[in-house]
Amino acid sequence: MEVIIPGLYQNDTCVVWCPMLGMGDLADVTAEHQNGEAQILTTRKPVWNEQVGIAYVGEGMR
Repeated sequence: MEVIIPGLYQNDTCVVWCPMLGMGDLADVTAEHQNGEAQILTTRKPVWNEQVGIAYVGEGMR
């Protein structure tokens, strides 16, 4: 899963993502065109385990 959120400036203040301020659509940001004003958070995809019939994320089952 991928989530795109407004970024942080170097002084730890939040980027205000507002179309009225000339910002584009936050959904249009890609990793290749990221300019630091947005952060892309990505989780690992689950892996299906045929032996026990479950999907899991990580190195092993818990």
